[in-house]
Amino acid sequence: MKNIPCAFSPKEKKYLLNSKECWLNILKGGMRAGKNVVNSFAFCLALETSPSYVNLIAGVDQAAARINIMECDGFGVLNYFHGRIRPGKFEGKDAYYVQAKVGERVIIVAGGRKVSDAAYIKGYTIAVAYITESNECHPDFIEMVLTRTWSFGNRRRVFMDLNPKAPNHWFNEKVINRHLDEQRKDSTYGFNFDTVTMADNMSLSNETIRSILKTIQRGSIEWDRNVLGLDKVAEGLCFSPFAKHIEDFLIDKDKFDKNSIVNIAVGVDWGGNGSQHTFVCRGYTSNYREVIFLASEIVIAKGLTPDELYKKYVEFVQKMNTEYCLHLNPNGTRIRLKISTFADSAEQTLINGLRVASKRAYLNNEIYNAAKRPINDRIRLINLLCGQHRVKLIKQDTKSLQDAWSTAVWDSKEAELGNDVRLDNGTSDIDTCDAAEYTIERDLEKLQAMG
Repeated sequence: MKNIPCAFSPKEKKYLLNSKECWLNILKGGMRAGKNVVNSFAFCLALETSPSYVNLIAGVDQAAARINIMECDGFGVLNYFHGRIRPGKFEGKDAYYVQAKVGERVIIVAGGRKVSDAAYIKGYTIAVAYITESNECHPDFIEMVLTRTWSFGNRRRVFMDLNPKAPNHWFNEKVINRHLDEQRKDSTYGFNFDTVTMADNMSLSNETIRSILKTIQRGSIEWDRNVLGLDKVAEGLCFSPFAKHIEDFLIDKDKFDKNSIVNIAVGVDWGGNGSQHTFVCRGYTSNYREVIFLASEIVIAKGLTPDELYKKYVEFVQKMNTEYCLHLNPNGTRIRLKISTFADSAEQTLINGLRVASKRAYLNNEIYNAAKRPINDRIRLINLLCGQHRVKLIKQDTKSLQDAWSTAVWDSKEAELGNDVRLDNGTSDIDTCDAAEYTIERDLEKLQAMG
């Protein structure tokens, strides 16, 4: 089906109408609020009559721009320009060519998370731009996009969406508040700003909204930001849904059905001298429905030789192999699950040592570098899974992980600067948190999709 229509709420219709007259348009909102659908539609309308041949979509990386803007759950730019758009290259950069009302237009696809990303679009004169997850992008990139549109004055159109963060986050101070001040001084300045929640998303039924709300703990920072769309400081416990209800997530080893596990992985985080190495093992049930943390172990790093560390790792994996990898099928046949290990990529020498030790011990495993996705994405994933009651910990064998999740807190000094940063000063066991996160971070999208 092509050119799928989309319904808009009264608030969204007002934002769209204002975007026809305003050069800067920013939509803030929580989870499933429909920000991308609204801004993608507004972007397409502006692109139809763009005064510049070169235009832009961007996100924290190119993949985010494509998913949030081009695809946008079927309501994005690809849908709007169906039959009039093709992918290609523009001066060596990934781009899309569009047959707009005023002729051919090109859309460059860019990432904006790193300070070096600003140079990617330097030198271009851009009239219509859309930056998704704009407050996750680097300030220099945001500034570069704005300056690239100066030549077109009031004919330019810049669209941005963002999720709530701390009230004093740099994007609020340097972008939103700055342009709100100008709009207050001059009603014709051209700044269009609004906030939306999932209640404004006309594609969500009341039943769907209720099912989403059940997965998020009321009063948590996730509730305030993702549901209410409010800017809130990240303070206190990082894993409050778990820490406040620990017993709800624990399962007795003797009562756990080991045959329900279909995938097993081990996470390894390295500790320096005076710190600790950590191992965490997790299992998935069918279709990523549940995440079961099977065991966690701390190995004191001080005075430990590499060979002694490798031996500890081999013993840990052998134990997991023995306890969880051999399954008996209903027809009487046996299968053995293979363990994947994801280790902190900072220590390649140690990783290679693990591979050698594993081969010598005939372990049924493969060892990879951890993906090391952004820490806050990993924290949000665990809190989401806890909110959906899809996480369990084997009570007897995960004491160190229980303690780590119960004590991890946000850095109050960073919070004063508007940043969400997990405190890492030795007062809590961040190493075990990292190791656990390494086992699930590669499956973030799959785990989210099953919620």
